[in-house]
Amino acid sequence: MGGRVIIIPARYDSKRFPGKVLADINGWPMIRHVYERARRARGIDRVLVATDCGRIKEVVESFGGEAVMTSPDRASGTDRIAEVARGLDCEIVVNVQGDEPLIDPRAIEQLLGAFDSEHPPEMATLAAPLDDSDELADPNVVKVVADLRGMALYFSRAVIPFPDGGPPRARKHIGVYAYRKDFLLAFAGLEQTPLELSERLEQLRALEHGHSIRIVDTNYQSFNVDTPEHLEKVARMLARRRAAAMVDSVVQAGGVKIGGGNPLVLIAGPCVIESEEHLADLGGRIKQVTSEKGVPWVLKTSFDKANRSSVKSYRGPGLENGLEILARVKKQLGVPVLCDFHEPWQAER
Repeated sequence: MGGRVIIIPARYDSKRFPGKVLADINGWPMIRHVYERARRARGIDRVLVATDCGRIKEVVESFGGEAVMTSPDRASGTDRIAEVARGLDCEIVVNVQGDEPLIDPRAIEQLLGAFDSEHPPEMATLAAPLDDSDELADPNVVKVVADLRGMALYFSRAVIPFPDGGPPRARKHIGVYAYRKDFLLAFAGLEQTPLELSERLEQLRALEHGHSIRIVDTNYQSFNVDTPEHLEKVARMLARRRAAAMVDSVVQAGGVKIGGGNPLVLIAGPCVIESEEHLADLGGRIKQVTSEKGVPWVLKTSFDKANRSSVKSYRGPGLENGLEILARVKKQLGVPVLCDFHEPWQAER
């Protein structure tokens, strides 16, 4: 035991948009967009679709996905994934909605990070900054407030906290959940609660029964498809992304052309220069392997860390020392180099 799985609940009979999970978005059914993006999340061992619709199961299997039939009597998506999880050998279950075709794999990875802590939660979910006044007032946008430990205090369709002109700022709940398997099975068996029924928010059942929910911050802004108009908007967004990705661009480093249809080039190196000795040693080993394989290699590194919130105190050698180290290692190894700059003034220097 110890695996981590994503289960995507998908039903055909949506009230506002029947059959939406099979609706076409730029040549793929929506459920495939969700499935393929979920598969990209690192740390995931398996992705399944849980459905009570044979047609959905057939479509998922037609593109090589895995789908499991569930009872048609399940009241919610959580009940559906709990039914599937009961038969799986896993430790963590992630619930990704079937109408989230733009789900960011990195957001799933952020959520899973909560279970790598010293005291993993029973359940975790995501929250993003909420700055839009229209969204703040929209009852379809669920808001969440948390305590100083990052545990949920309440979820609501109303405006919380009260906007009194100062902190704390509002946060939007992103409906992606992760559970310990044992808790998920227990949660599915709990009786519905008054606040859950009043707000129509299933996660309140956990809070009302005395359980905790870890809130994980993300910049991912969820976009559920609830109407044909939403579907058209997603199609336009994905078309723009594809068009941008198809534009050829070429970078030249020390005479080696990268991109634009040129042969494969390996770009590799430490994320930050730790020391000249470490850089030269690591670079030497990469050079040996790439030389044996006949693959062109460009050394890539950085003078300082982009993530200033890192718990490690070491940030890198800085610009001046870093340039000197990089110049000496470049000469020693005889390879072209690329370097990240995180501030405009660094490039100007």
